[in-house]
Amino acid sequence: MSVRSKSRILLCLMAVITSATGYAGSLDVTYIGSAGYMLESNSKKVLIDALFSDFVQKFEVPVATQATLQQIASGEAPFSGIDLVLVTHSHPGHFEPGILAGCLRNNPDAELVSTPVVYEILEKETADFDSFKDRIIVPDLASDYSVTELNVDGQLIRVSRAPHWVRPDTLDEGYIYNYALNLDNVEVAYVLAQDDYEKISDIDILFGSVIES
Repeated sequence: MSVRSKSRILLCLMAVITSATGYAGSLDVTYIGSAGYMLESNSKKVLIDALFSDFVQKFEVPVATQATLQQIASGEAPFSGIDLVLVTHSHPGHFEPGILAGCLRNNPDAELVSTPVVYEILEKETADFDSFKDRIIVPDLASDYSVTELNVDGQLIRVSRAPHWVRPDTLDEGYIYNYALNLDNVEVAYVLAQDDYEKISDIDILFGSVIES
């Protein structure tokens, strides 16, 4: 993995989770680059904003090598056996349709949770979209600050919507989805818009961004 700069820091720093830290469960966290992580508990393997475009290199953010992104798209170890993919919004630092489609194609049990715009872009740009569209879940969040809870194959996920900036002349949502979930008794929250986030339970690991993207 190639790290181009430390000008952007995405943190998983409420704790470094191991079974020895006093938590009931354990969780392995792998930083992929840009805003992306892989979380692996005893029962689940989750990608969050880990399928991004190399477009973000121009912003001097840490990025994965093309080889790593190809591994993710191909479902090669350690990115095999993915259960859940979470995408916050359609900006290229968080989402690239070809890589995401490849990940879903090569992880046949993986389910995706994301925004309507991500769904629309995947549908438009992926020839075999119909082969995995039934594994895509688009929460019904019609307005900013709304919240819903999902049960995805027994995994409870709290999804909340928050406003976000829009690039000119794009299909950008104008909002993002924040995610909170319990992975084997470790409470995880992925919150890009922390000022707009309402915490409803204790959090063991909080992911956030020091800049908006």
